[in-house]
Order: sequence, then C-alpha cells, then structure tokens
Amino acid sequence: MFAPSASMTQNMGSAKSSSQSALLKSFQNKDGTFDINKAMDTAGMMVNTVSQLSKVVKDMSGWLKV
Repeated sequence: MFAPSASMTQNMGSAKSSSQSALLKSFQNKDGTFDINKAMDTAGMMVNTVSQLSKVVKDMSGWLKV
C-alpha cells in the first residue's frame, strides 16, 4: 500500500491552499476586497454553460440510442 511521505503531504497542502487563494484572488477588486458582482456574474455564466451542455449531452445520447 502507498503511504505518502511528510514532504509530499506538505506539498499537496500548499498546492491546495495556493489554488484556493488564486481562485479567491480572481474575485477581488483592485483594492483587494471581494467583488460579489464578479463572483455572481461568473456563477451565472457557469449555470448557463452547464444548462447548454446538458441539452447537448441529452441530444447526443438520443442519437446514440438509435
């Protein structure tokens, strides 16, 4: 069985925290405060994309059943 070393788990933890901080930084204003409008716009775009993709997948699954 694989057991990660202490240095590997530290690197995974720092990579996770750096990706979270990078995600949060993308929703900050120039002054460093959280921009709720930008976050909501992005969430809306994600919902629209998922909705459109689900329609495409549904149509493609219909083609594959024939």
